[in-house]
Order: sequence, then C-alpha cells, then structure tokens
Amino acid sequence: MNPIQIKIKQDMPGFEDFFSSRVLLGNINMVVDLGPKRSVHRLIQSLQSMSIERLDYVLLTHIHIDHAGGLFDILEQFPMVKAICHEKGIRHLVDPSRLWQGSLHRPLAGLPRTMVR
Repeated sequence: MNPIQIKIKQDMPGFEDFFSSRVLLGNINMVVDLGPKRSVHRLIQSLQSMSIERLDYVLLTHIHIDHAGGLFDILEQFPMVKAICHEKGIRHLVDPSRLWQGSLHRPLAGLPRTMVR
C-alpha cells in the first residue's frame, strides 16, 4: 500500500495548498487526516473521482479541527467507516466545542498581518 497524497484546496489566500490527506488503498482503504469541515467536500470529491466507494478507516493523527473537522461529513458519505484516534480525543470528537473555543483564542503569531482579522 503506497499512500496517495490528496491536496485539499482552501479558499483562504496563502493556504490554497496547505492541507492534504493521505489515502491508502488495498484490502483495507484508509484516509489519514481529513482537513477542516469547510473543505472536506473537496476531499470527498477527490475520493469519488478516484472511484473510491468504500472507506474502512479514518486515522486522525490528532483531533484538532484542521485535521478532524471533516469527520462528520466523511461518516455521512461513508457510513461504514471507522474512525481511529487517541482515546483522549474521543470526547472532543463527540463534543468539539472546547476545541473550537480554544482555536478562537490562540495567538496568530507568525502569520502575515493580511491573514489576521
């Protein structure tokens, strides 16, 4: 199983090629990280264009919204998929409100001023 990289285009200037997922195909089909919710439809379109009709697993390297935010949409599109994450992340997947609030209050040091609103 050689991983295939799928770039997930973003609408925010400077982040067009910032996110990607890895797809492993074979006896088991797996996607590693999904990107944010606002762009997971592009990942789903890419999977469909590759004629992938079955996903067995989604491996979340961690549960921050930029890696796991699209999980609900993937579960809707591929209802039999199983999500794998660290046990401490499960509560955040069930209720991501603390992750979301934390993302709103993080300093954006290092980003160009045009990116910070």
